[in-house]
Amino acid sequence: MILYFDVGNTHTKLNYQFKNKNYYQSFYTKKKYSIDTIYNLLPNIVKKNKITKILISSTVPSFTFIVERLCQKYFMIKPIILSIKNSKLDIKIENPKELGIDLIALGHYLMSKTDNGIMVNMGTSTTIIHVKNKKFIGAIISCGLELQIKYLIKNASKLYEIELFAETKKTIGKNTKEAMSLGLINGHVEMIKGLVNKIDINAKKFLSGGYSKNVVKLLKNYNWIKEATIEGMKLMELNY
Repeated sequence: MILYFDVGNTHTKLNYQFKNKNYYQSFYTKKKYSIDTIYNLLPNIVKKNKITKILISSTVPSFTFIVERLCQKYFMIKPIILSIKNSKLDIKIENPKELGIDLIALGHYLMSKTDNGIMVNMGTSTTIIHVKNKKFIGAIISCGLELQIKYLIKNASKLYEIELFAETKKTIGKNTKEAMSLGLINGHVEMIKGLVNKIDINAKKFLSGGYSKNVVKLLKNYNWIKEATIEGMKLMELNY
């Protein structure tokens, strides 16, 4: 069994395959977690099976160290920590070394699917990347949906806390929930559409990330991918 850890700023996602079926688990990225605490969060299937390889993609160095120690203590494996060295992309930005490994993994996914693609990944931040002819052209990073709603509620005393909700087809809100839906969900979609179309209106469009489910119905010409970062990690593994 191979384990894939995708460590993000808010959540860490684990992927593994058992009996030809993919499984995913998500838990909070907490820098104060002990290695034993993280191990206890792992499913029994992982604990009981022989682990042959572990790969880590991480944007949180301090948490990477904890996961690395976990792998060595409980599975007696030194994990592969993916980096730009594992990339086959021609990265066309000013300082390729500053590019996050999550964006590199997403770029590999795009490269495997099309000669000209744009990926929108909605996590703690909403990122947009463009890959054309195996070249990583560049990226856009924006505040994510969860951060937007938390900031709005924190700084607007009359708005009550609500969960992220589904999109609405209305053009103007008739109550607080509708008004916030239009501002947050629909507003985020319009931002995505505008930015993507300015990059390359002819590029094939993809959508992924934890909060992409909130907007997928409003982005009908986008190809939704459940875990594009992890799928990109698997492609980078082939270069290791």
